[in-house]
Amino acid sequence: MQHFIDIDDIDAFFIHTIPHLLKLDQFSARILGIHLSSRMTELLSTHFDFSAPSYLSSYFIIDKHKQRQIIDMDIKLAEGYSFMELDPKRHADTITNCWKFSTHGERDQFEAKIRRLPSVGVQSHDGTLVSFTVLDASGFFNNQFTFVEHRQRGLADRSELKLCQKVISFGLHPMKFVEHENTAVLDRSCRSQWWSTVNDETGIPVINDHRVVYRRISSHL
Repeated sequence: MQHFIDIDDIDAFFIHTIPHLLKLDQFSARILGIHLSSRMTELLSTHFDFSAPSYLSSYFIIDKHKQRQIIDMDIKLAEGYSFMELDPKRHADTITNCWKFSTHGERDQFEAKIRRLPSVGVQSHDGTLVSFTVLDASGFFNNQFTFVEHRQRGLADRSELKLCQKVISFGLHPMKFVEHENTAVLDRSCRSQWWSTVNDETGIPVINDHRVVYRRISSHL
């Protein structure tokens, strides 16, 4: 059974992290299915500006019994395409530029994630990278992207399953967030035979709130 932390746990975490966050000009915040206490909201608002647009997304996982089915699949791509290993140095710039949440220093983070965590690339017949899926540092599927001229060929779905195999073999569980504004992928994920929506302890789907948070210039601890 999943255990969701309570407000006191969240408050304690932020009390310890605020001195470190104040050293940054900006950072990305992922608020996952939680509500901050009024005390912590007031404290954080003194130091940080949360007014940037938020991107809501649903949380999906693949159950254990479905993982066993996926691991034995023979995954094939459309004719003219093949899987490839992403190169941390060569592909980090491309992947960073294709991620809508990229901030300062993101390129180095993507390079490290490609180097240390499972990822999947798809190449065309001439060896050009046309689609990719990588993990974030928490193990979630992150920045799944296919260039426009290569869409509608099932590359994203196939590479997603291929990455599932790698993730399972790596010892992790396949997990992903899908933005609400990405209606096609959200609908496909909800109808998928593999992915299941994560619900909280009351049965309500867990929603992720992702936004860039800026430090107020006049702030001081």
